[in-house]
Amino acid sequence: GPLQRGVGLRRASARAGKHGSGALRSLTLAGNRLCGVDGSRDSSEARGAHEAAGIVLLAKAIKNNSVLTCLDLSSNAIRAPGAAALAEALKADGLSPLARLSLESNDLGAAGAAALAEGLTGNRSLTYLNLKGNDLAGRRRLHRVNPSEVSGKSKEVGATVSCQGGFMKVLQVHTDGKLRMVDLSGAKALGGALKVNRVLATLDLSDNDLGAAGAAALAEGLKASAHSIAPPPLHAMLCYAMLCYEGQRRPGV
Repeated sequence: GPLQRGVGLRRASARAGKHGSGALRSLTLAGNRLCGVDGSRDSSEARGAHEAAGIVLLAKAIKNNSVLTCLDLSSNAIRAPGAAALAEALKADGLSPLARLSLESNDLGAAGAAALAEGLTGNRSLTYLNLKGNDLAGRRRLHRVNPSEVSGKSKEVGATVSCQGGFMKVLQVHTDGKLRMVDLSGAKALGGALKVNRVLATLDLSDNDLGAAGAAALAEGLKASAHSIAPPPLHAMLCYAMLCYEGQRRPGV
């Protein structure tokens, strides 16, 4: 169960942090239910109780590990709490030389993307990050929201509103008055992080249904300031162009 996994990871984490994991430089833990949950893409379909203790311990060990360079945690349903823990490991004050991190299909949502963005801001080692299939725009959670849960001057289509602590845009008003929205917080935070991060070379945001609104939020963060020493990384500009193309293919999203 989750407790046993947490204890096991605690011991492994302690050894990794103290001894640098020996010669271990690449670790794959994809599809291991590290948070005790079956199902990685949609929390509404997941089975079991979510427990983040194991991933938190692993993240602490990674931060103090001076050897591991490649980590695959795909399909473990780590969600936003796990992303926040990993963001701490990515911050510049840690010892980690981690260069490649795959978090594909972990139900991170916009909150998870925002948390990772904070870790990327000062990171000096990560060159590859896979965030594919994480519902970073929160569409699965925001397809029918009560207007009473939303704050903003307008709640009409196209309006920018606040809901559940996120920065969102209204895409549709259903006949019963409920709203379909997209959460722009994660995309905007990632764009801001890429604006100052000069190390990350590859970022995979595919299969996140960001749409035109998400592309615009990402682009807003990517805008180089007048005092920038160098322009945004090429991968960031390519990512923006691809997202705009997807938005044009599917108008109104």
